[in-house]
Amino acid sequence: MTVFLSGYLLGRESSFWQRVEALRWASHGTVGGKFVVYLALGQLGLRSDPPLNLIAMCCEMLHVWGMLPTLLGWAKPYLNRRFRRLLYCTEAIYAWYVLHQSLLIALLFWAKPLQLGPVLELLLLLANSIRRYHRHENLSWKYFQS
Repeated sequence: MTVFLSGYLLGRESSFWQRVEALRWASHGTVGGKFVVYLALGQLGLRSDPPLNLIAMCCEMLHVWGMLPTLLGWAKPYLNRRFRRLLYCTEAIYAWYVLHQSLLIALLFWAKPLQLGPVLELLLLLANSIRRYHRHENLSWKYFQS
């Protein structure tokens, strides 16, 4: 709830968006650098050493939290514009999200006793999601054209 509320309040603050957009190159480089350090520690097998393990954990957390301003900084100039289907997408996306999540949970509940294993379960979920996506797109495209 705190992250949602923070996102809502920051999303409405124009100075936040200006700052994030201005720092997108710096945050991109910082996140990339942390990721390289993390990968190097893993490749050299040094993540298990106590002081280097702390560095690896810090790199993980900084990478996770650093991706947020990086993605927002790059999304602002490219995605903050009007799209032709924006009105339709705004109305449809929440209902589709709720339906998709509910159906996904029901499918997982149904698939659990079958003991399919992680690979087959993943393939089943992906196939089902793709099938529902295409079905939704066909229905929504007909609705959008009329």
